[in-house]
Amino acid sequence: MRLEQLRYLLAIENNHSINVASQELYISQQSISKAIQQLEEELQVTLLHRTNQGTTLTEEGTLVLKRAKNIFAELHALDADLQKYKKPASSLQGTLRIAHNNLFSQHFIVTAIQAFNRHYPNVAITSQQRFLPNVLDLVWEGKTDIGLINVISEFHLREIMPPEKLLDFSVVPLSQDTLLAMVSKNSPLNVHKSLSIRTILKYPLIQFLNETSSSESKNEMNDNWVLDLLRQHGEPNFIMTVDTLPIYLSAIAESIGIGFMTKSNVRSLPKSYLDRISIIPIRPALNLDNLYVFRTDTPSKALIDTFVPFFHTPSNN
Repeated sequence: MRLEQLRYLLAIENNHSINVASQELYISQQSISKAIQQLEEELQVTLLHRTNQGTTLTEEGTLVLKRAKNIFAELHALDADLQKYKKPASSLQGTLRIAHNNLFSQHFIVTAIQAFNRHYPNVAITSQQRFLPNVLDLVWEGKTDIGLINVISEFHLREIMPPEKLLDFSVVPLSQDTLLAMVSKNSPLNVHKSLSIRTILKYPLIQFLNETSSSESKNEMNDNWVLDLLRQHGEPNFIMTVDTLPIYLSAIAESIGIGFMTKSNVRSLPKSYLDRISIIPIRPALNLDNLYVFRTDTPSKALIDTFVPFFHTPSNN
């Protein structure tokens, strides 16, 4: 088993097509097919199911990919751990521009930037938070160097980005995360060990939007996949929208409505809020893939390659 075989499998899953995966990876379709065939022979299972509608993973393929994502996360963690033993490249200079979507863990971004700055003090970093489609647009337009995003595992970037633009992107997995529900400890839902999406939709919801551009806020009321996911089960009743985290958490604590947050972000919440808010898993589990994206022709590739090993998001193991 080779790492590139697992990367091919991930690209096929993301695109539902060997052909599109080959274009994304700049590798011939025959090379990918042969690599997957060799992996199937080695594992003695069928990994892909091919139909006229596209290529999907079999049950065995889904299991292999789940383990592969954990392997990628461990490799990034190893790179980060080894950084302290490497001689800093003090000559590295420039500016690294980062954009991330609303649900991406700010705690891990800040931690990575702090560690990176200790090793490379001559590199300036800018960071901005945007909605998922706007992060991708900024990367494609060359207005930011790297996009840090998380999307639900069943969601595909091609649903919000034209295929011709995605051909200019490199999409690399970092780790996995989970979307959780947050309710007041005074709420009757507090006694539940988990909440179904249908149950959640029966209650008022609170939306946290922290977008610096008001014009974009009007066009994108949330990261699309979250809103689309909720609408598959009914119409969400967002009775309150806030752009400040303390107000968002206080509104949840006061039983105004249910909120959402990723597991990695919950870990960095102040204890004063956790004493008043219950964090409840959603069923079925809403697993997220943490990814980073950049243009294949970016002039900042050296900065990106140097920064990414410092970025270690936790995997849900």
